[in-house]
Amino acid sequence: MKNKQKFKKILKDELENTKINAMCGNSDGSYFVFGKYRIIPHDGSYGVIRNNDLIGYFGSTRSALSWCVADKYEYDDLAREIKQLDGRLLELTNDIHVRSAIAKSSKDIDLVERITFKLESKLKYKADIQARLNKCIMISHFYQTRGFTNEIERTVRA
Repeated sequence: MKNKQKFKKILKDELENTKINAMCGNSDGSYFVFGKYRIIPHDGSYGVIRNNDLIGYFGSTRSALSWCVADKYEYDDLAREIKQLDGRLLELTNDIHVRSAIAKSSKDIDLVERITFKLESKLKYKADIQARLNKCIMISHFYQTRGFTNEIERTVRA
């Protein structure tokens, strides 16, 4: 009987320790991450909730998860940059989509040329923002991998 209780206690402690690095997907498309974040799909974007407070909306789960990693390890500047770049990318994508639709439906050749000219610079700016966001996401991935490795080494030594 005592062995069974010891086993349950060890198992419970181990599950609590793993919860810190766990990422669980639900059938509704939401994710429960690191025991304190929720990523919820919302109208084509993803809301991040930390301790029942809405942090903001992201254009992809990749960006949302990267923000959670940066916040978890307290890299505040990286988390802020991910959120800002993702917001700009979302705005630019919507702007490009709307302008493209206007240009396609317009019969005014001058208007189409002006929109096309503006779209070229916006597409270049979007590519730049995307590259910067990808860099931040890779840095966040590095921190998560390094943090996970540190956790494994710490538990192996214990």
